[in-house]
Amino acid sequence: MPTLRFHEMPLCRLPRATARRLITQLYAPDQRFARCFVRYWRDVMGQPADDAARSTAAELEASAATLLANLDDPHVHTIGVTHDLGYEPVGMYAVRPLASHPVGRELDAVLGPGRERRGLCHAVAIRDDHAGLRALRTVFVNIARRAVEADLDVLYFYSSDHRLADVYRHFGMEFPDSLALPRSHHLVGRYQVHRADNRARVANTAAQLGLIELPAAA
Repeated sequence: MPTLRFHEMPLCRLPRATARRLITQLYAPDQRFARCFVRYWRDVMGQPADDAARSTAAELEASAATLLANLDDPHVHTIGVTHDLGYEPVGMYAVRPLASHPVGRELDAVLGPGRERRGLCHAVAIRDDHAGLRALRTVFVNIARRAVEADLDVLYFYSSDHRLADVYRHFGMEFPDSLALPRSHHLVGRYQVHRADNRARVANTAAQLGLIELPAAA
């Protein structure tokens, strides 16, 4: 049986109905986002189960609505599989300048002035029926590629799921104790785009997956 290979396409290039379907699928109550959100509200924020369920439902609705309202956003990308019916998106991620996102602006203010070009990675999700190490590694390589193409030096990451810290450390993400969002207990990480060992890790992973090499550093 041939090894499954994931491809990539910006969300804005998908047919509107396909893009909406993907977002609805990823933010459904039986998918990873929902599980992450309920753990955040229940285990991290200490809400009772009923309150955590309501907070989760509200966060799922708000997050999906934000994406659905801006299907032309060039910073949102999808990964997917191809078959007889064409390209089927099964995952998503976004990479953008840090100050172009509301959460990014909060983090930028906390970080203070700096000379490095800062970016934000968010909305990382893979549909449960395609979730696995190969899909995650594909997303990781593509995130790194987008960061290089955008001429970013440092990429920040935030998530409701604190269990992702150990996973992302394998990709070179750092989680300093001092790095945090105000009025929030979300997981916040930092990835140094041009660090030699990070670039080597990306290049090796891309080669194993049969993906295009990472662009040369500027």
